[in-house]
Amino acid sequence: MKTKLTIFLSILVIYNGIRYLVYIMDGSTHTYDYVMFSINVLALVLVIYSILKDRSLNNRKKRKNS
Repeated sequence: MKTKLTIFLSILVIYNGIRYLVYIMDGSTHTYDYVMFSINVLALVLVIYSILKDRSLNNRKKRKNS
């Protein structure tokens, strides 16, 4: 994934995750808030996985070329 896109997605997912976490901690929550918070946490995990995967592939390519 491109660096700018990864940064944008990370910021967006973190912002939404914090927003839904605040809704949950506020007390007046619905199932929708829990589901959206869970989806945002899952998306954040996937973005982190994508970053780590790209770095791993880049490191392997560098080792092969050396």
